[in-house]
Amino acid sequence: MDRRDLPKGYGGWQALDATPQEFRYRLYSQKDVILSMFCCGPFPLTALKKGEVNIPYDGSFIFAEVNADLVRWVMQSDGSLKKKAIEKDGVGKFISTKLPVCRPKRTYTYREGFPCWEGDWEDMTLEYKHEEGSHLERKSVKNANRKGSNSCKDLYDQPENEDVEFDLKEKEFIMYGQDFEVLLQIKNKSKSLRTVDGCINVNTNMYTGQMHKKVKKQPFTNVEIKPGESITLRVPVTVDDYMDKLAEQCEFDLCELFTVKETRQTSVKNINFRLVKPELTLKAPAEGEVGKTFKVEVSFTNPLPVSLSCCELSIEGPGLQKPIVYKKRNVGSHATYTDQFEFTPAKKGNREIIVSFNAKEIEMVEGSCEMLVKPGQ
Repeated sequence: MDRRDLPKGYGGWQALDATPQEFRYRLYSQKDVILSMFCCGPFPLTALKKGEVNIPYDGSFIFAEVNADLVRWVMQSDGSLKKKAIEKDGVGKFISTKLPVCRPKRTYTYREGFPCWEGDWEDMTLEYKHEEGSHLERKSVKNANRKGSNSCKDLYDQPENEDVEFDLKEKEFIMYGQDFEVLLQIKNKSKSLRTVDGCINVNTNMYTGQMHKKVKKQPFTNVEIKPGESITLRVPVTVDDYMDKLAEQCEFDLCELFTVKETRQTSVKNINFRLVKPELTLKAPAEGEVGKTFKVEVSFTNPLPVSLSCCELSIEGPGLQKPIVYKKRNVGSHATYTDQFEFTPAKKGNREIIVSFNAKEIEMVEGSCEMLVKPGQ
C-alpha cells in the first residue's frame, strides 16, 4: 500500500484483518457519539518491526499478536502488582502462510513437536519481527512498551536480579504411545551457592488451549547448585500416566515454577507440544476412470500397549464416494490394521480420498491421497 497518510517510509506491506472484531464508541462531535464495529489495521510492517505502535492503525494490538512478552505478576497484600517473571520468546513463532505455487515443495517435518507439511508452508516470521532474542528484536519490544503502555512504561527499567538461568527443554517428535521425559536445565551463573525450590507440572490441553486433565506434578525442594554449575531436573512421564487423560489433539502443557532462595528470583515458563499420531497409509492407483471401480488399501500400526476398542473407519471422497462410516474389529497391541475398499468415480478431475480411523483409545488417525479421474470410455 502507498500510505500517504503516514510519514515517508511507512508504505509497502501492511498487516490488516477486515473481519469485524469489536465494538467501540467513536466521537464524531461534541453531540454525536456512534457505536462502531472496528476492524484491524492497516498497520505498516516497517513500523511493526521497529515497535512504532503509535502509528495508525491498531499497532499495539497487532504487535501483541506477533511479538509480545508474557509478563507474570504477583499481587501484594496492599493490592499492588510486582513483576514475577518475563517470558520473552513465547509469542510469534512460525508466523506462516501458504507456499506460493511457483516455489519448490518440501517435505513433511516436525517443528517444536508439532507436525508440519512443509510442502504447503512458508515461514514469514522475519517479515514481521527481527530474529527472536536479537538486539534489534529486544529494542523494538522496549520501544513498543514505552509508546503503547500507560501503566507499565518502566517495566524494562526495573532491575532484575537474575543470576540463575532456567531452560525448560522443548519436546520434539514423540510418538503417541511412547514414554518421555520433561527436562529442566538450571545453570548458576553467580559466584555463590544457589538453592532453588519449585515444581514441574504436566497437564493435557484442549484444542482451545484450556487445561484438560492433570497428568503429573513433581516438586523439588532445596536443590543446591554450585557456582558455575549446571544441573538437569528430570520428570519421567509414561504412557500409563497420560493415555486416559488426552484430548483429541494429544496436546500437553509443561510448566515450571521455581524460586531462588538467596535472591528471590523467580522463573515461570510454559511450553506446549503434541504427540505424533501414527500415519494412516493409503495405497490407490494414481489414475482412475469415471464409472470404473478401483480398490484402495488402508493400513496403520497400533502404537499402544493396549488393544484399540470401539473402532470406526470413516471414508469420503468428493466425486468418488459419499461419506460412510464402518464399524471395525478391535486392533491388538502393536498390531497392524489393514483393510480394502472399492470406489467407483462419478465425476472426472483431480479427486482426494480422505480416511479417518477412530477408537476409544485414540482418535483421528488420518490419511489421504490424490488421484486423477479421467472421463469414461
